[in-house]
Amino acid sequence: MEGVISYRPSIGKKKLMQAVEKMPFDNTNQFIDFAVMSALVSRENPKVQKLISELAAVMYKSAPLRFTMPTPQEDKEIRSRYAEMKKGKSVVMHPIK
Repeated sequence: MEGVISYRPSIGKKKLMQAVEKMPFDNTNQFIDFAVMSALVSRENPKVQKLISELAAVMYKSAPLRFTMPTPQEDKEIRSRYAEMKKGKSVVMHPIK
């Protein structure tokens, strides 16, 4: 074992462990290792990158999305959250349901 890395899941430890229990992993470490390796492979493999970009293009084309400029209030909130994340104070993710 090379070493231990401290990890604080943004969804909370309890929810992460509940999610992992529903998957075919023996423990949370196996799940985290799998997720990290999957992310690395998808970034380094050009075929996977092409597939992801094609899927994203289809989703953007068929989804009823409109991109607009944020209001001054939204801009302030976005920049405030970004500043907190950059300092490492808080990272808020959408809850897993």
